[in-house]
Amino acid sequence: MIKILFKKVFYESWDNFYKLLIINIPVAAVVLPSLYLVYAALSIPMFVIPLLVIITFLLNLYFGVVSGCANSMLHREQLDLKKYLSFFKISLIPAFVLTLISLFILCVFLLAIPFYVKIGGFPGFFASSIIFWASVLWLLSSQFYWPLYYLEKNKQKDILKKSIALLFDNKRLALLLAFIFIIYTAFSVFTGFLLPGISFVSYIQQCGVNMLLKKYSYLNTLSGKGQFPKKNIPWRIILEQDFLELENRTLKNVIFPWKD
Repeated sequence: MIKILFKKVFYESWDNFYKLLIINIPVAAVVLPSLYLVYAALSIPMFVIPLLVIITFLLNLYFGVVSGCANSMLHREQLDLKKYLSFFKISLIPAFVLTLISLFILCVFLLAIPFYVKIGGFPGFFASSIIFWASVLWLLSSQFYWPLYYLEKNKQKDILKKSIALLFDNKRLALLLAFIFIIYTAFSVFTGFLLPGISFVSYIQQCGVNMLLKKYSYLNTLSGKGQFPKKNIPWRIILEQDFLELENRTLKNVIFPWKD
């Protein structure tokens, strides 16, 4: 799956390069001034928390908007300004929920861990370890939230449950997506968050979750027939359409498309 995922993301990102780049422009316009505001607010502590809440909400909101755009590109739907703006309304409530959860976990992490570390001994170590790994699990599972939200269109509670379930059933993919997020974010700092930026991260998450849902759909059909392979998932059968679309694509097609 990983090989076909990278191949699909590479070629389709190239096909939608200008769209993904344009989508990143508002992020670049918000992130850089926000970093300056946070730095300036450090001298006025009473402004730090409200500013942190606002910035966290705006980033969650726009990540939802970008995920909606990525989902449209993934399914080859028309993406115009009207549809782009509609994603703000669609993402509003989920972004608010994610902001509350993220800030709660951040507060627990920053306040509880130092407290339990000071206690020391096994109880302090055990409690701080639980909080630390719970925070890590939330960060990893949250990668699946927005793709599931647009692909499944279920209730908030169901999306959260499915995000956690996907994490425990696809730990290697979750770690890979987290690694890609870190690398892309680090590289984006040097390009003003234009490239690869949030849109490329969102696109690979969307593609990855879409492939996982196809896997579960396929396995559900087999379970109804009394067949349920736990190992050796037949990805070539599950992702047959993707394999067919990508089998003739090469770097030569990308660099010299007129020679096809």
